[in-house]
Amino acid sequence: MEPGLTAAHFAALGNHATCLLELVAHGADVHMPTESDEISFRPIHLTRVNKHMEALSVLKDAGGDVESPFTHYILRTPKPQGGYTYNLMGAYHGEF
Repeated sequence: MEPGLTAAHFAALGNHATCLLELVAHGADVHMPTESDEISFRPIHLTRVNKHMEALSVLKDAGGDVESPFTHYILRTPKPQGGYTYNLMGAYHGEF
């Protein structure tokens, strides 16, 4: 994974809405982008591209901007034998 990912990035990637609610309740910045000059995305971007609607709802309610720009994202894909594959992808230009 890319350096600079926060707990909110991981919670968003896994669609862990309850974890995001706890982070918000304890004052965490759930909108912090990654800490890289070449790669920039926020937790809300991970919820959008992976269609994690529960986590997306939490981040929107916490003031997240669903239209904020980003350069890359992580796509989470289920494996047939269980578990997931994670791939760093270029900017997404499709509909959400």
